[in-house]
Amino acid sequence: MQSSKVSDCRSRCESSENLVELLKTAKVVPAVNQVLFHPYNYVQNASLLEFSAKFNIVTEAYSSLTPITKVSGGPVDKPIQRAAKRLNAKPAQVILSWVRSKGVVIVTQSTKKYRLKEYLKVADLPPLTLQEIQDIETEGAKGPTALSMHVLARRVVPLAALTLLGFGVRWLTLPMTL
Repeated sequence: MQSSKVSDCRSRCESSENLVELLKTAKVVPAVNQVLFHPYNYVQNASLLEFSAKFNIVTEAYSSLTPITKVSGGPVDKPIQRAAKRLNAKPAQVILSWVRSKGVVIVTQSTKKYRLKEYLKVADLPPLTLQEIQDIETEGAKGPTALSMHVLARRVVPLAALTLLGFGVRWLTLPMTL
């Protein structure tokens, strides 16, 4: 029996191909894989979710609120608003409910106490209907609108330039404000 100091690990593979490569050399199968996950990239992540499930790897989502925090004004706004109205919930809660409906663990953060309480209340909400889930996925597959992508570009491009210049900026962890 081989002794190992690692009994559990996590990964951050954004595609099933990357996860396959990791599993070829890993001595320990990751317990968790953390991915960027929201309605606008669900189609790209669907095969990764399926692959991860085959190996009992839990998928953990970060930046799930992107449709309302970074690229608002896109196609998913309408189905999210409809569901929010039915549930008497906030749009953020609807998105987090959608993430849960996909069997994905939610990772989010805030420095605002009221938002943290809002996020915790997601567990008490009734589930989204199958139609609501489908509507969010259908609109998400269309991707964000040109206007919302323009807003994202105004935030990301300057930080990406700094990264290329060697300043090591990690834009995913910086607060995004207009």
